[in-house]
Amino acid sequence: DLPYFEANLKVEDVINQPVYDKQEDIYADLLRELKEAAAELDPDPTLASFGAADILFNGDTDRWKRLANALRYRLAIHVRYVDQALAQQHIADLNGAALIESNAQNALLNTIDGPLTSNRNPLFDDPTNSYPLWASFTTTDNLKRLSDPRLSKFVSPATDGVSGYRGRPIALGTSEKTYSEENTAVLPAFFREAVHPIIVFNAAEAYFLKAEAVNAGLISGDAQDLYEKGIQASMGQYAVDPAAITNYLASPAAILSGTEEEKLEQIIVQKWLAIYFQSAEAWTEFRRTGYPRIWTGSDKGNTNGDIPRRLTYPLDEYAKNETHVKEAAGRLSGGDSYMSRLWWDKKPGLPLYHPKQGIFPPE
Repeated sequence: DLPYFEANLKVEDVINQPVYDKQEDIYADLLRELKEAAAELDPDPTLASFGAADILFNGDTDRWKRLANALRYRLAIHVRYVDQALAQQHIADLNGAALIESNAQNALLNTIDGPLTSNRNPLFDDPTNSYPLWASFTTTDNLKRLSDPRLSKFVSPATDGVSGYRGRPIALGTSEKTYSEENTAVLPAFFREAVHPIIVFNAAEAYFLKAEAVNAGLISGDAQDLYEKGIQASMGQYAVDPAAITNYLASPAAILSGTEEEKLEQIIVQKWLAIYFQSAEAWTEFRRTGYPRIWTGSDKGNTNGDIPRRLTYPLDEYAKNETHVKEAAGRLSGGDSYMSRLWWDKKPGLPLYHPKQGIFPPE
C-alpha cells in the first residue's frame, strides 16, 4: 500500500499527508489506465508527433500501444494467484491484441555518453566501476545446468584460468567467503559501458507471459510454441549464434515437460534469464512464483535466511505521515517487516528452496 490517488497532484491541490491506498485498488486502476491508454494510441495524422523528444519510440504510437498492452499483460499475470478472475478478464481482453512481438519492437532506453552527463549507464558512473561485479550463482547455476549459449554473453569467466563460470552466491557466512577477484566470474564489460541499451520491456517477456497464461489455463493456445519463441527472442537479442539457437531449441531445456507446475518452473527460469538486469521485475517473479530456486549461504540475517518479500517503509514516512503509514503497515500480516507478503504474493507453498540448499559449495 502506498499514496496513489492523493499523490502527484497539482501544486495548488497538493496533500502533504496522503492516505495509503490499498494495493488491490492501485492494481485495478493501473490496469484500467493501461487499457484506456492503449485505446487512445491509435495513429492520428491530425496530431503532431513528439518525434525525437520521445526517448523510447521516437513518436511511434504503435510501439507505445504495444508497450501499454504488454505492461497490462504483466500486471494481469502478477495477480493471478490472488484474483484469478481479474487476471483472466484482462488477459482474455488482450487476446489477439498487439504486444511486443519482435526485438525490433523492444522498449529500450539507450543511455548517452558525454562529459558530466547524468544520462550515462549507471553502472558506468558507479564509483567502483574499476572493480569487478560478481556474476550471481543463480545466473551461472541455471545457465550451466541448461547448457545455455547465453552464458558467455551474460558472464565473463574467472581470471585464474581454472574456476571458469563460477558465480558468487548470496548471504555467505564467514567460512563460505571463498570467492575472490581471481576465482569468481564477473559481469561482462558490455553491461557497464557508458552507452548501453537498458531494457524496459522485451519481446521475450511478452512470449513468456503468454506461455504462462496458456499453461495455467487462463487462455487457449500453444504454450510450447510461445515458450520457444520467448527463448528465440532472448537469444536473438543478445546475438547468440543461430546454429547454437537451433541446437538449444532441440534440447530438453527448450521442451516443456511434466506437470503444470514443472512447466511453470521452466517458463519462469527462462523468463528470469530473458529479463537479465531488470532486477525489480526479476524479484517480483521470484516472490510471485518461487522461481528460480535461489541458493543462500549460512548468514541468516534478520530474515532467517529467506529472500525478503518486500521493503519496509522508510523512517522518513513515520516522521512526516505517521498516521497513514501506520494504517498501511497495520494492514500487512506481520506488520512493516521484510517478510510480510504483498497483496498479490499468495501462491501457496512458498518459499521454495534450491536442491543443494545447506550444502557448501553449491557448485
